[in-house]
Amino acid sequence: MTSNYKTIKKLIALTQLRTNNSFVTDDEDLKLIDFLYKLLDKIQPCGHDNRHELWITLENSRGKKEWFSLLTVEYNSYRTICVGNSCRIMVDPNKTEANFFEKLKYTELLEWLIFSVEEVIFLLEKGEYNKYIVENLPYDFRMGTIKRKKFYELYPEKQGEEPYKLTEKEILDFIQYVEAGSFDKYGMLESDFFLTQMTANKFFDICSYGYRQNKGGIDSFHISKIDWDTITSFELYKKFADNRDGGLHRFPTELGDSVEDFLDWYKSSDENKWTRRTDNSHSWEVIAGSSRTRIHLYLEYKEDKWFLTLSGNVSYCTEEIVRFYLGLIKKGIYPSLYEAKLLLSKVKCEDEIGIIGCEERSIAFDYGYFPEKNIVNFDNMPSRKKKSFIKAVEWFNFPQVELKH
Repeated sequence: MTSNYKTIKKLIALTQLRTNNSFVTDDEDLKLIDFLYKLLDKIQPCGHDNRHELWITLENSRGKKEWFSLLTVEYNSYRTICVGNSCRIMVDPNKTEANFFEKLKYTELLEWLIFSVEEVIFLLEKGEYNKYIVENLPYDFRMGTIKRKKFYELYPEKQGEEPYKLTEKEILDFIQYVEAGSFDKYGMLESDFFLTQMTANKFFDICSYGYRQNKGGIDSFHISKIDWDTITSFELYKKFADNRDGGLHRFPTELGDSVEDFLDWYKSSDENKWTRRTDNSHSWEVIAGSSRTRIHLYLEYKEDKWFLTLSGNVSYCTEEIVRFYLGLIKKGIYPSLYEAKLLLSKVKCEDEIGIIGCEERSIAFDYGYFPEKNIVNFDNMPSRKKKSFIKAVEWFNFPQVELKH
């Protein structure tokens, strides 16, 4: 297959450039895909939708093997082939029109896949495939876990840079406050703290405690510097909160200190909030961001009391959450804290970091799919200190691939 190396790599690269999935429409290529799936049918699926996951190699012009993952699925004549976790070729039985990528011929690529699967079947028949993968697949492609403390010992720069990373005092203060509390079954730090009254301005003030505690990190990445001595709580809220807040940021200035008007606004329907020239889809998002970087400070009113709960993504917002929490605590505000156990474990460097293969991106595991639970951060194998790193990682076993009986 060496003679086709450049063509195969070019086809893989072209599918990576596409903005949409590449559907195969060429008759010759469709026949090759049929044959590929007939070969795969000899191998036991590893999941739903006739899913197969294999490791294959391509010999380059220097005679060196390059490794690729191969993933195939099939559902009601729809087929998807993924090579290297990025090249995606699909078959849609109802596809009638072809775009640029769908007019491409993938013949050399598909012939290589057929050749590779035949090699896998040959090794499986000899009972050698699984052992071959264990002994030969480079560690760059493997998955496992490493103690965070050990990871930082090997790569201290991964802890972040000043002034963004947490100070030793911030870490100790956070540990002290959280360890003194109690957790629910989901790992949330519970709090029975409440306020008897709430106003818009009071809420803005509470938020400002968190903003100001975060000012070192904020100033380090914010383009326009903030004059922390003169800026008001309301101005800080408008600067950092998501304005899709049901009209809270448009609360009339003259009513900002009114307990009754704030309660009326809080109790008003979502439909009513949507009419205040703003929507209500991101209420309580006190630091606006993506699904991974936003932070919420929820208000809940029950039995004539106001309760607060702080939440954010532990994977991406650890420093911001910890500082926001400390900012409130220092002002005598004690909110409940989502995923406090995970935060505590991470801050104390008692948790583990998930190690993922070089074909993977950490963002792919933000919402699950990693074999172990309670892993909040992921990384690929670093380019240096590899021997020490490999020894420190607890590598996962490979799923066993078997022929159908």
